[in-house]
Amino acid sequence: MKNVASHNQIQSRHVKVYLLLGLATSIYAALLNTEHGKRITEEETWFTVSLGTAIVLAFCRFILPTALWNKVLLAFFVGGSPLIFRSLQNKI
Repeated sequence: MKNVASHNQIQSRHVKVYLLLGLATSIYAALLNTEHGKRITEEETWFTVSLGTAIVLAFCRFILPTALWNKVLLAFFVGGSPLIFRSLQNKI
């Protein structure tokens, strides 16, 4: 019975994290839809995508076990870095 209670507490916490994630990304999307946000999105797409990804990864920290989260974070860093460097190189 104790495992069921623990599982329910974890599920309840996950639901709260998902709701907060939805709220945070909705606010971020609304900010990107402002005049200033649209300008940044057009001029620095790599930044707005990276920031959006970072928001999602930050919330995943509260859902995933630490070892798994570290692997996911490393994968995004390894996979995303070349894309960011390419975008910055194109600015020069």
